[in-house]
Amino acid sequence: MHLAGTNRSDTGMEMSGVDGSGRTPRKWLEAAGWVSLVAVMWGVDLLAKFSERNQTGIGKDDFRLISEQVTSAIAVLIMILFVIRWLQLFPLKKNAWVPAIIGHTAGSIIFAFGHQSLMVAMRIPWYQLNGIDYVWREPFVANLFVEYQKDVKIYLAILAITSAYQFYRRSRAPVEASGTDRLVVQTGSGKGVL
Repeated sequence: MHLAGTNRSDTGMEMSGVDGSGRTPRKWLEAAGWVSLVAVMWGVDLLAKFSERNQTGIGKDDFRLISEQVTSAIAVLIMILFVIRWLQLFPLKKNAWVPAIIGHTAGSIIFAFGHQSLMVAMRIPWYQLNGIDYVWREPFVANLFVEYQKDVKIYLAILAITSAYQFYRRSRAPVEASGTDRLVVQTGSGKGVL
């Protein structure tokens, strides 16, 4: 016998964009967290590249530096969705380390290829709009190997943050009651179960 109230998804509240208390849904907050983190990290990296160029006099112009950082950040944000889904397919469990290592090794390669491909796909039209040719065909494979050394670190960082966040959420989740709904009543002849 189920005596609890209705589920939120049954009432259609999730469709409205806010939950019953009027708060922003968790997924929007999570997305904002990822966007903020990537914006800060890539922004700091951009400032470091500006500083290095100004000190050495060697480096790309402002347009290329900013364009490359922005397209890289957007590509990473898109690929975060892949990493989260990939983690569902290959969860980090004590009794499943071998498939997790194999799966996430493959995942890091897919991540690097996706990151590089998305950057190129965004830069080609952006550079053309600004009257600049973006050369990518010849250095694509070479850049892929170079970028993989960076991307594997980014992949592992996303994996670590996502796993830690999921662990935190599980530890904070209330313990659910057992699946059987029953009612115990005291009768004159003993206890009865409904």
